[in-house]
Amino acid sequence: MLSIQDIPGKGRGVCTDAPIAKDAIVEVCPAIILSHEDVLAVRDTVIYEYTFDYDDHGGRECLPCGFGMLYNHSATPNIEWDTDLERQAIVFTALRDIKVGEELCHNYWPEAEVLFDDRGRWRERLEKM
Repeated sequence: MLSIQDIPGKGRGVCTDAPIAKDAIVEVCPAIILSHEDVLAVRDTVIYEYTFDYDDHGGRECLPCGFGMLYNHSATPNIEWDTDLERQAIVFTALRDIKVGEELCHNYWPEAEVLFDDRGRWRERLEKM
């Protein structure tokens, strides 16, 4: 149902090979949970760009398996994600009906627009962090 495609101006991205209905679960990605120490160890590497906030209170982050790390950013996303702490997973859900061939994108976070140009690429590696 999902496939990795070359997306002009973005690199790799995830597209759907079948229609997806609004509110349908697109993917449940098992998550590799990172401790605070793990996050510090990868903060200056490309791996950190693929981490997701895992829980609001523990301050942990995670790496989603499956297609989870390859969904690109959009200010007008067609999917959203949430954590499932019990299953240790990231769950992606359709925000609207999605047509065959569409790229699946989520909004990385509300402030992301100041970090991305119009093609979804990091702005000068976050101004050198």
